[in-house]
Amino acid sequence: MQHLLKPASFSRSTLSVWVLAIIYLWVFFNFSSWKGSHVIVWDAYEYYLYLPSVFVHHNFNLDWAMPELHKIGEGVHWDFLSPTGKPVGRMSMGLAMLYAPFFLMGHATAYLTGEEASGFSAPYYFFMLLGTLVFAMCANMLLRNILKRWFTDTATAVTLLILNLGTNLFYFVTSVPLITHAANFFLLAAFLYLTIRWYRKYDVITSLLLGHVAAFIVLVRPTNAVGLLIFPLWNLRHVYLFGERFSLFVKQGIQLALMALSAVLVFLPQLIYWKMQTGQWYYYSYGFLGAFYFDTPHLWDGLFSYRKGWLLYTPAMLFSLAGFFVLHKYVKGLTGWLFFLLALHFYVVVSFWCWWYGAGFGLRPMVDIYPLLSIPMAAFIQEVMKQKMLKQIAVPVMLVLVFINQFQTYQARKNVLHFDSVTGAYYWANFLRMNKAEETQHLLKAPDYFKAVKNEEVY
Repeated sequence: MQHLLKPASFSRSTLSVWVLAIIYLWVFFNFSSWKGSHVIVWDAYEYYLYLPSVFVHHNFNLDWAMPELHKIGEGVHWDFLSPTGKPVGRMSMGLAMLYAPFFLMGHATAYLTGEEASGFSAPYYFFMLLGTLVFAMCANMLLRNILKRWFTDTATAVTLLILNLGTNLFYFVTSVPLITHAANFFLLAAFLYLTIRWYRKYDVITSLLLGHVAAFIVLVRPTNAVGLLIFPLWNLRHVYLFGERFSLFVKQGIQLALMALSAVLVFLPQLIYWKMQTGQWYYYSYGFLGAFYFDTPHLWDGLFSYRKGWLLYTPAMLFSLAGFFVLHKYVKGLTGWLFFLLALHFYVVVSFWCWWYGAGFGLRPMVDIYPLLSIPMAAFIQEVMKQKMLKQIAVPVMLVLVFINQFQTYQARKNVLHFDSVTGAYYWANFLRMNKAEETQHLLKAPDYFKAVKNEEVY
């Protein structure tokens, strides 16, 4: 009986999840824009429009959207007409489907409180933004479970703290939450968790959930289909074991069929929508704005450009890259495949015509793959903690990088860091400044979007 009376062991990783939840909620209630009127604008509006279409206007024709534009600000694109002449949403409806429960809570609250039940009032904004926090918190709980399989409780806790507070994930959870990145962070964390579980159990529930999550990953942001490769590659320690993996999939054919069926059910509303609006079961709604130039990827710019360089604005991810060198000590057969997926995802991201992805902080599509990159980051942190000298150096560096990320998140929120026109001279003239120096505005250099879409020099 003595062991039953022993106090439960202290879990740093569990504490880190709760600390992050408290921080996110504190920011939400003190700095969130849900009380304002410019919450669902730009890309967020295009992802969102399906919800008021169905639940407020009860149709998909989108005729209501034109008079609504003056209420939600500038930046909404309505130059996309289908071959039948009907307007068709540029963005697919995956994100709207994920946020539907939160929209309905806002819808009910609007009716109960007498607020405008149009989809564009404070109750909707409150619950939609709260939904982003729920996705972030759930992702952190899933990642804690995943990382604890191989790494110490402390290494797991530190990884979660750095990932959330030291990278641009924080910005896309707290400052621009209603575009895809926080949701994709959750979806890939869930897909990774379910993949690990499936290879242990091969059960029906896991198969159905895998199909659902995989479909949402593609439906929310189609280029993130790259991340789905982690499923067939998981724990595949050697290339010559592909035959065994194929045999396993044949043996588990029923489970794979259930995955496919589950995925089709998620896609069905989108397919029906395309058929209604365009007369086609599949329609590439991005048009010319969906151009990729795979022969001229912006590799260097994507990493180090002052405009949006990933490692320039999120240097804490260098810990993850360093972790690839020691990952084999903790997880067998994963290093090569993870690095391959990182390289492939990055290559696709920087091959897009607008490789800086308009507004935001840092190279925002990289946030989507952070669940996978948390694994090598945890390996690096655990390796550092074994060596006293390295630990004494690394801990202050980590704290400095977290501080810089938080400070620059503030700068991006206040537009001290311009969303697409930062140059090296401007960056350093405003480095660690609370307010932008008006005398430095001439140092900004706006890219020419019309030239970029044609793969021409933007300056």
